[in-house]
Amino acid sequence: MQSQPTLPKQGLLSQLNDLPDVMSAEQSQQLLEETLRVYEDHIDRFLPLYVRVLGEEMLEWRAEGAFLYSPSGQRWMDCLGAGGVFGLGFRHPKVVDAVKKQLDRVGLSARLFVNPVTAALAQKLVSLAPAGLDQVWFANSGTESLEAALKLARLATGRPGIVGTQYGYHGMSIATLSISGLEAWRKGTEPAVGGSSVIPFNDIGSVKKAVTADTAALILEPVQWASGCEVATTEYLKAVREHCDKVGAFLIFDEVQCGLGRAGTLWGHTPSGVVPDILCVGKILSGGVMPLAAVLYNDKVRHGERDRPQFNNSSYGGNPMSCAAGLAALNVMTDDGVLDRAIDLGARLGVALDEFVKKYPKAIKAHRGAGLMRCLEMKQPSMGSVIQDYARKRGVIIASMMHMPQFVRVSPPFTATDEEFAFFLNAVEESLAEIARMSLMDLMRYNNDFGKHAQQVMMKLAQDRAAEA
Repeated sequence: MQSQPTLPKQGLLSQLNDLPDVMSAEQSQQLLEETLRVYEDHIDRFLPLYVRVLGEEMLEWRAEGAFLYSPSGQRWMDCLGAGGVFGLGFRHPKVVDAVKKQLDRVGLSARLFVNPVTAALAQKLVSLAPAGLDQVWFANSGTESLEAALKLARLATGRPGIVGTQYGYHGMSIATLSISGLEAWRKGTEPAVGGSSVIPFNDIGSVKKAVTADTAALILEPVQWASGCEVATTEYLKAVREHCDKVGAFLIFDEVQCGLGRAGTLWGHTPSGVVPDILCVGKILSGGVMPLAAVLYNDKVRHGERDRPQFNNSSYGGNPMSCAAGLAALNVMTDDGVLDRAIDLGARLGVALDEFVKKYPKAIKAHRGAGLMRCLEMKQPSMGSVIQDYARKRGVIIASMMHMPQFVRVSPPFTATDEEFAFFLNAVEESLAEIARMSLMDLMRYNNDFGKHAQQVMMKLAQDRAAEA
């Protein structure tokens, strides 16, 4: 067996480029400790505490295909994927190769000349978009694309009103929080952007009351993430389209998460046949390699903002490297059969989850969503964190929702092999079976023990820091 390289005891963070892909458990633990310390001191207190409480090596060091790897070689199949970013898995070779080739030509843009790779991505994206959505603005993130969409709607209509839906999720900026449907996210950031309001989802009566002649746009997700993956009904979307046309308001679909195959069709709204005026897309568009999102809109919107040809600006939006990644990702989706694979796996996931609901009624109540964008609804809220824990110990990453802990998000990659997909399903089923055998007292004890352990970890951490001071 090949021996592990000898590394100095201190300062691994200062020599990351010199560290090997695989290290000993001791070396990996040293790197983890250094990383946790910097997170605690300068980045985020919650995440490192979570890792310390679990007491496991959870260091994101390498990634390939469907799996994340720690420095010591421990691996997890990522079926959460930063809200659905990794439809193509990690570091898809065609996407990585496209970015490397582009970097050898032009990295970031000078912002004065035109760039062919940006044009090529726009052309490809428009070819996949619903008819009429032939104008494109590139962003760095989903939040930025939503901000641009809201700005477009106000410019094109001259109206202030923006209406969102309960449990909608559109980002974490002040404007997107103003039309997002979770009060916990908005708390402390008020006042909301003027003219904004939030109404119930899948309720056309509320739309007719809230969307008026003063409304610039109604924004919604065809498949919501934060609601436990509730799907908009076809009847609702058709009625929404009709009412928006009646009062002259634009309809914005946020498909940053549910678009590009994630919900089992090319677009989340595809089954309804309803076409929005503005469509926001991201996550999978990045190819899982470079930050990228986009806004697509129709000529009616473009005509409305004709007096502001540069309605928005971004130093990095639409940069050549990100566009190279996006173009490669879309080509892989369409030319390599990955979209068809996503649709097939999404259907298989639905069948498997139907079976789990029948086999383990003591653990799982139902499931919601579409395609490879699903949420398990556990029988008890306390079971959400338990199945997340059990699945992780079996090498699969899924996550319960903090605001709705009974719902557990599962979003496997489109590129999973049959063996990997079976590995994922087996981990979920074994976890459900284990939970189904637990009594209510067992669940209470499990969560109480976790809470007590968390307190002990926090106390020890505080004592260690005090001693150092």
